[in-house]
Amino acid sequence: MKGHGLDACGTVHANRKGLPKDKMLTKQAALDKHKFRVAQKNDLTFWVWQDTKVVMVLSNYHDPTEKGSVRRRRQGGTQTAVVVPACLSDYQKYMKDVDLLDQMIGYYQFQHRSKKWWRRLFFFFLAAGCYNAYVAARCAGGNTFKYKSGYKDWLEDLAQELVTPVTARSAPQCSSGPVGATSEHDCEKIFEKRKVCRECALSRSGTDVCARATVYGCRQCNEALHVECFGKHVRRHHK
Repeated sequence: MKGHGLDACGTVHANRKGLPKDKMLTKQAALDKHKFRVAQKNDLTFWVWQDTKVVMVLSNYHDPTEKGSVRRRRQGGTQTAVVVPACLSDYQKYMKDVDLLDQMIGYYQFQHRSKKWWRRLFFFFLAAGCYNAYVAARCAGGNTFKYKSGYKDWLEDLAQELVTPVTARSAPQCSSGPVGATSEHDCEKIFEKRKVCRECALSRSGTDVCARATVYGCRQCNEALHVECFGKHVRRHHK
């Protein structure tokens, strides 16, 4: 990227090849909160910063002596400015999308050791889906979105809803036998032998399709009718 005139700044994993081997520049370095250490090689600068967790940053753009500030929440909910390397303040200011997703998933990840590789992928996609749903709900809700305090409250309510038993609404019960549509016409089993349905015969008139037979019919009209054709028959007689 540098050869094409592009500078870069971003976080890096502790096991990345080529990082300093000095123990004072690893995750095991005993740093006080919000303190940092710096190492430089040519135009590439490496920072280790102690936040809630250890954060490692590489940049070929920033001056290692330059400072910036970020906002951090203190006990009681108040926020305060914290002095950090300029690379960290710029990274936090301009990071978007994938970086924010990884950050939020990292706060509330629930990975468990498993011999099945697909479980790790499943839990990652589940966490990504939860955060994407939060972003979509926040954008759709606008000023009416009630989880303005952050993702944590939304995630807790979502988890509570997922484990809450839900009583499924049962479908309306239907009687096993045919039911009359009106008091004047009743669809019942009135024939011993199957006869061609009157409505099917009318609808298939002039075609090569044979009408199906049935033992049900309208007792008042003494005509063979399928149960599903009975409504047509009633409407025809009540025009």
